[in-house]
Amino acid sequence: MMPLVRREGLYVERLGDEVLVVDGERQRVHCLSRLAAQVWELCDGATGPGAMASRLKGRGVNPVSEDLVALALRCLQAADLLARPDAQSAEPVPAPGRDRPGLHKPMIASVTLQTVSHAESSAPCSGIGEQCGVAQPPCCPGLACHLEGRQMAGQCRP
Repeated sequence: MMPLVRREGLYVERLGDEVLVVDGERQRVHCLSRLAAQVWELCDGATGPGAMASRLKGRGVNPVSEDLVALALRCLQAADLLARPDAQSAEPVPAPGRDRPGLHKPMIASVTLQTVSHAESSAPCSGIGEQCGVAQPPCCPGLACHLEGRQMAGQCRP
């Protein structure tokens, strides 16, 4: 797989070691970690994960491996930050090795944007720590209702 960065409809801003990407088409904002940002910048359609790992090592990024690059690519793909290949030449992003130290770090934090009119017209929702469950408003976007045992109510948490 030779991943290619998607640029159409994106606004990109570097914030120190991280990169903020606003995806106006999908109404999402992504904050890329240092490693995810560096991998994304190498997605030129001609460089594979192994070569990316070698280039990052040459830049002094440590520790880095092909598995870590593959994980970053899967995160970038899940966030729709890579161009979609033609159906005929579609190759999945390689899966990283399992149970390797350091492969469970968050690479990309994402949130969904709401317009003011959408937020005003939406049904009320429960925020962090508020009650949710039967006969309660649902949790706000980005939160999930955590129930204890077989209880009918719980708390909204990320």
